[in-house]
Order: sequence, then structure tokens, then C-alpha cells
Amino acid sequence: MINPTLRAAVKSDLTYLFETINNKEIKRLDKNSFKKSKFAKIFLNNLKSPNIFYLIAENKKQIIGFASLHIQNLLHHCGRVAEIQEIYVSPWFRYQGVGIKLLNKLIKMARLKGCVRIEVSSGTKNKKIHKFYKKHGLKKVSFKHIMVI
Repeated sequence: MINPTLRAAVKSDLTYLFETINNKEIKRLDKNSFKKSKFAKIFLNNLKSPNIFYLIAENKKQIIGFASLHIQNLLHHCGRVAEIQEIYVSPWFRYQGVGIKLLNKLIKMARLKGCVRIEVSSGTKNKKIHKFYKKHGLKKVSFKHIMVI
């Protein structure tokens, strides 16, 4: 087990996040890569939001993972709901406690921000992540349907 340092993401993390998310999504969806300029605009704008949080996990100053959390007020929960958008750990550092440290920090942040619920979606085929979330107290309660437009 390693003990990574967690910190808020900053502008200089853009390249790492772009390359990681871009590669992950290409493999998952077998699609063309994102445009870095568009990605950068979204990332830099989101850094300014009081309801979007990006965490970076580091080991000896090397980025080894990240996570993000978006918070919004939802009518159907009559309160603030936090949604985990990503939790990613570099393959060489998986199964060493990095993911749970990121998850626990996101849960703590959601509580501090007055959220009534925390949610996460994951791909239907990713059984390892389903097991991870279940092991750490998240329950499967719905299906998510999407349409690419």
C-alpha cells in the first residue's frame, strides 16, 4: 500500500488530464480523440466553478490518479447531490489504496458541501469498478440511459 498525497487540480495538470481521459475514452468508445483546445476550455472554466472539484493523487510528486466531483441542486432529491464524474488510477498503482483514498475524499467533500446524496455512473461491463463501489458502500439503484447527439 502506498500513501498518495491528494491535492486540488491546477491549470498545469491539463496535459495529464487530457491525455489520460482522452486515451481512456478512445479505448472505451472506440472513437476519435478529443480536441485539446475544447478540452482545455472546459477544464479551465470548470476550475473556476464552486460546484466542480478535481482531485489529483500524487506519489513522490508523480501524478498517479485523479477524481472529479460535480455538485448540483436537484428537485427530485430536494437538495444538493454530488456526482462522481471520474475516478482514475494509473494501472501501476491500482490495488494499493489510491482509489479508496480518492473516493473517501470525494465523500468527505460532498458532506462538507451539504450534499444529501452522492452518485456515480460506470460502464455496464466494468465489473471491477462495480465491485469497488459496492465494497465501499455505494448501492446500485438505477440504470442510466444515454443518447449520443
